[in-house]
Amino acid sequence: DGTKNFSRNVTVTLPYSSGDVIGLTESSLKLFFYDETERYWALIPNSSVNTTSQTVTGIVDHFTVFQILQYSTPS
Repeated sequence: DGTKNFSRNVTVTLPYSSGDVIGLTESSLKLFFYDETERYWALIPNSSVNTTSQTVTGIVDHFTVFQILQYSTPS
């Protein structure tokens, strides 16, 4: 129908390699999406990393630009 949101959630899984995360804490990787309106990378809060399969997975209700970034809790 032209909307950006789906009628139900979908799971997005992105792979990464060891070379992609040099200098990052692998256990702190999360999935983010680019908020085009606000122009920043927004955390997908339910995302999680699987260091064995080297993937990051999140549940979303829309497709957009996704990226794996290291997340640290704001102080």
